Amino acid sequence: MRELPFRWKTAILVNPITTLHDPIWGKCVPRQSLHPILRHRDPSQYAALLSPVDQISASTCPVLLLHGTEDHSVDPVHSEQFYNKMQEQNREAVLCRIPKASHAFLLPEYRFQQEACECALRILFAHLERGL
Repeated sequence: MRELPFRWKTAILVNPITTLHDPIWGKCVPRQSLHPILRHRDPSQYAALLSPVDQISASTCPVLLLHGTEDHSVDPVHSEQFYNKMQEQNREAVLCRIPKASHAFLLPEYRFQQEACECALRILFAHLERGL
């Protein structure tokens, strides 16, 4: 894969889908594609090529992961696996589990999760102040 001409300083992932190898999100992997990255590849390789957890390398920027403990759309294990892989690759990562938060706790429509949103924003601002 071609290297990007720039390097991200940091990434913030909120309730991310980090792997397409699981039975739920694996259904989203296309059976064929005209995308330049996938076009000449075997479809059995698509999940690995499209899964962020499989793309972690020495050039991966530091990552802050925020995941709601009550997320029933994307299992929190996605963030945990990503965090563990970052640690295995000696890459900087911070995993913050947001108590009682569902999947979309940062969206305005989820005002009933104000406590979760405030918790996530405190964490986010603290990390930004430290330069993550």
